[in-house]
Amino acid sequence: MFRYWPIGTDVRMRCLPFANSALILLTVAAYLFIGPAESLESHPFILEPGSLTGLFGHIFMHADFFHIFGNMLFLLVFGNAVCSRVGNFWYPAIYVGLGVMAGAGQMMYHLGPAVGASGAINGIIGMFLVLFPASRIKLLYTVAYTTGGTRRMPASMLIPAWFVFDLAGAFSGAQGIGYGAHVGGFLSRNTESFVGNR
Repeated sequence: MFRYWPIGTDVRMRCLPFANSALILLTVAAYLFIGPAESLESHPFILEPGSLTGLFGHIFMHADFFHIFGNMLFLLVFGNAVCSRVGNFWYPAIYVGLGVMAGAGQMMYHLGPAVGASGAINGIIGMFLVLFPASRIKLLYTVAYTTGGTRRMPASMLIPAWFVFDLAGAFSGAQGIGYGAHVGGFLSRNTESFVGNR
């Protein structure tokens, strides 16, 4: 089985992205305090139709260890770059706003409960593409669960491919992954029109 993970970019940081680090620590703390969502029958932070607390809270909940690990890895790689460009003051509000819009997108495509920061993170990845279109992303890839190596790919090729995959998942009605949140988050990254001129 072939798998890959982003482990870095060639973007030079304008400032220390401590706001992104704080969001990662907050999300991990929520996971450790509340526990994995797959073990919960109900919780006010779970995204469900009509739940205002779920619309905000689902961003900080995750189903299991692998869910939060993957999301936080993507947030570390792409969030640091975006945070360094938009600044530590605006970044948390942008992140939460993207998560809320992604949650609304998820509810449009799937009425079941959902958790996870992947919608907000896809919004951050969309901003990364707009802010750093010429950048390259370093990937670690494995084959059959053994380390295969690393390679670099242009963001302008890799990120649109991810979006097409999520779009296909959303329209196919595939279960188990919040494709609607992924698409909603990615399409909600229009905040770069505000921060792009900074």
